[in-house]
Amino acid sequence: MSDSLRARSSADATSIVLPGIAFLAGAAALLFETLWYRSAGLVFGNGVWASSLVLAAFMAGLAVGNVLAAVAADRTSRPLYVYACIEILIGASGALLVIGLPGMTDALAPAFRALHDTPLLLNVLRGVLAFAAMMVPAAAMGATLPLLVRALRTRDLRFGPALGRLYGWNTLGAMLGAVAGELCLIGRFGVTGTAWIAASWNALAALLAVGLAIGVGDRFASSPRAGESPIAEMDRRSAGFGWIAASFASGALFLALEVVWFRFLSLFVFGTSLVFAVMLATVLAGIGLGGVTAAHVLRRPGRAIGMLAPLALLGGAFNWLGYEIFGDVLDQLLSPGGAAAAPLHVAALTVPLVFPVSFLSGVFFTSLGEVIRERLGSDGRATGWLAFANTGGAALGSLAGGFLLLPGLGIERSLLWIGVGYGLLGASLLRSGGTRTAPAIAAAMWCVALASFPFGSLRDRHLLHPLGVLGEAESRIVEVREGRLETIVRIESDRLGVPHHQRIVTNAFSMSGTHYPSRRYMKAFVYLPVALHPEPRRALLISYGIGSTARALADTKELEHVDVVDISGDILAMSDRVFDPVERNPLRDPRVHTHVEDGRFFLQTETSRYDLITSEPSPPKLAGVVNLFTLEYFELLRERLAPGGLVSYWLPAHDLDPDDARAILRAFCEVFPDCTLWNASGLDWMLLGTRGPQAASPIDLAHFSRPWRDPETARELAALGFERPEQLLATFLADEERITPLIAETPPLSDDHPQRLSHRPVHVADLVELPFYRRLSDADAARAAFRRSRFARERLSPRLRESALPWFEWQGMINRHLIPGIGAPLDERDLVRVLEDSPLRTLPLWMLGSDVAEQRILAGLPDSASDRLDVQLARGIGSLAARDYAAADAVFFGIRGGGREQLRGSALAALSRCLLDDRAGAAQRARQLLASTPSAAETDAFWQVLSEVCSMPDPRPRRRRVPR
Repeated sequence: MSDSLRARSSADATSIVLPGIAFLAGAAALLFETLWYRSAGLVFGNGVWASSLVLAAFMAGLAVGNVLAAVAADRTSRPLYVYACIEILIGASGALLVIGLPGMTDALAPAFRALHDTPLLLNVLRGVLAFAAMMVPAAAMGATLPLLVRALRTRDLRFGPALGRLYGWNTLGAMLGAVAGELCLIGRFGVTGTAWIAASWNALAALLAVGLAIGVGDRFASSPRAGESPIAEMDRRSAGFGWIAASFASGALFLALEVVWFRFLSLFVFGTSLVFAVMLATVLAGIGLGGVTAAHVLRRPGRAIGMLAPLALLGGAFNWLGYEIFGDVLDQLLSPGGAAAAPLHVAALTVPLVFPVSFLSGVFFTSLGEVIRERLGSDGRATGWLAFANTGGAALGSLAGGFLLLPGLGIERSLLWIGVGYGLLGASLLRSGGTRTAPAIAAAMWCVALASFPFGSLRDRHLLHPLGVLGEAESRIVEVREGRLETIVRIESDRLGVPHHQRIVTNAFSMSGTHYPSRRYMKAFVYLPVALHPEPRRALLISYGIGSTARALADTKELEHVDVVDISGDILAMSDRVFDPVERNPLRDPRVHTHVEDGRFFLQTETSRYDLITSEPSPPKLAGVVNLFTLEYFELLRERLAPGGLVSYWLPAHDLDPDDARAILRAFCEVFPDCTLWNASGLDWMLLGTRGPQAASPIDLAHFSRPWRDPETARELAALGFERPEQLLATFLADEERITPLIAETPPLSDDHPQRLSHRPVHVADLVELPFYRRLSDADAARAAFRRSRFARERLSPRLRESALPWFEWQGMINRHLIPGIGAPLDERDLVRVLEDSPLRTLPLWMLGSDVAEQRILAGLPDSASDRLDVQLARGIGSLAARDYAAADAVFFGIRGGGREQLRGSALAALSRCLLDDRAGAAQRARQLLASTPSAAETDAFWQVLSEVCSMPDPRPRRRRVPR
């Protein structure tokens, strides 16, 4: 073979294999990055400062590698061998970092603990340790691209195509790594196994590089200027400084924009780690394809410098245009209140917003590299300084996006000013060369996009979409707070024209509310363990929510000290506006001490022990939350319990399919062998665990009833459906005897296997049909389990156990009310049973569509409101629940005005007469209702029930048969 053919064959092989190596290395790098963040979160916490410092440490490590490559890449004559060694180093150090980071927790805890009360020094220590931990693998990653460019450049005539090809395929590989890890690898192999898979990809990249070096020869002459004097090198660097600054600016703008994009998109997606991986993959796909496209465009020399200004201007324009059309895309893809969860739906929602600017960013980076290469005259220096500046800008942009733009300007104005930043960058490059036509067109598009920017769309249009899932009439947004971690929307809902309850929606998820179903479970997490503990003195609450659990803790007079930990300072800051009067804000109680910190990090660094620990973090399937439901986390909780202490923990069954619930149950019950499961409210269940020894003697009714002897607490307990102490015990579902067979075949959720929770969202309508949930929610089965429960025998006196058994019947009705579809729908027969056979007043209110809060509003209304139909109905319902049937009949019978209100009033008037044993009066009311109700379909079920409960014939006239 001739030398020319051999050279061409060698060049062809290099041009094919090196991009493949870059692709493989990119996949490994992104996979490692994902795993490092998971592992670092276990050590340093997932708070906004901790996460940002970990990101900054990673970026700093990359920058160090970029600088080293800028200095040394051109001096090596064997870049492929050096590259192979670096890939081996990345794989080995990266895997060891994933495995070793969680093990550092115990060693670092004393240092963290010493700085617990000085957040500034604590965060400095976090940053230093994160940088030290990530320095080797991150710096090695930063050095790889210049070496690959150096190797390909000797086989390719132009720098720009070589850079674009390698940068593009490396980024496309990162796209694969982002999705593959979350979609299949972590679930199948765990975090540790996935780390070794990533390391094997690095090893394969190294082997391919060595094989290529052997096959085509890996001996390159040093760069022509590799040995030039430091003064000459400094002169060249000064000549390229402006272009390096442009790389810094573009990196800063794009990463800030990415932070804002992800915050905005999080309003419309079910934010699992897979969903965020798909969003990231969409961004990476745009960048990678941009780099590959630039490689083809730059084959002709002289194009790069004229492309820079138009690319920057178009980046700003497409940023605004993507936001402008997003509402239409959203309407096409999602129904009101829906959230994208399937990867294809997430990608379809993400592409119009992020892909155009990402693509332009990939083209811009490659084109700018070509220009810098022309100025610096060296492949290694050009690639190293280009990547160094871009990485440094990206680090600054990500911090600015999260700490300055979002909390200071909000999503919409951040998008606006980032677009302005792209415009300024483009303007600074207008004189760089090229024709005037392309910049003029790009500038015109930038101006048109700015003029059409849809100010106010976020609040007036976009935010209404995720709120549609609430389905509540008379609701309105009263506050939007865009903080460092999340966008928080506070919603207020009215009853009888007066504020009735509030809800906090964090991003796309309704996190907490003050309506009675939510308050019931959040406060039960305190009331039950307090009633079971002999002398509770110290309590810890992890995750503040809307403050209901903290309020229950503050209302517990026995408690002397309460620590409240929440990762979001913005959530805590909203508390004064949630509680009216402000004095009711539990954070103002002198016994309550707040900590803005990751809950897991707090447990690792706190030495205090607590009689009660309770927690309702975000749902476990949301990104970054799963490690608050793992076996290792529950072990931390147990370590922080004082002897005899109790932990109550949220199990959001409505968000978990049976396998998900079993994995969490298995983890909890392995740590707390005496675990019990309770139905706090609907499918908001409560796990209860204790740390022995047990109380000296079983709890009796007098001790258990302590909260009901406090008038203020007793009123709240009654409003939540716990009118009697025994009702709280009737929320029992299962103990370890009943739970163990359910979880025997399920491995526990653990830090190393976080994807034992599925990514898919679930729907309550589907869950209630599953035997797992139907059996556990069955009140009769729960009563039988309670009767033989070892927990009940050891914790409760015989009299208290026996007194609780009859209340399971009414708990069954509460379950059917709070979990639609779990049993036969409640009807008037159930209502009559409650009214005649129980002393309960709250349950009848719920069954009739009212609650204690509405009745309190009713009592405070002026006389002028008494003629309103909604007021009359609420007043009649209150009288009916109070067993004042005559007053209820008078109110209901007096409702006039037609429509459904009058129909309902007439029906309830007939029922009230029936409960007064006035059959004639009930029949009269029934006939009046029949006269005003032409549609038999609306009344068939009611008449059947009324006939049964009143023991009277069907009041409807028989229909004559029409002869054929």
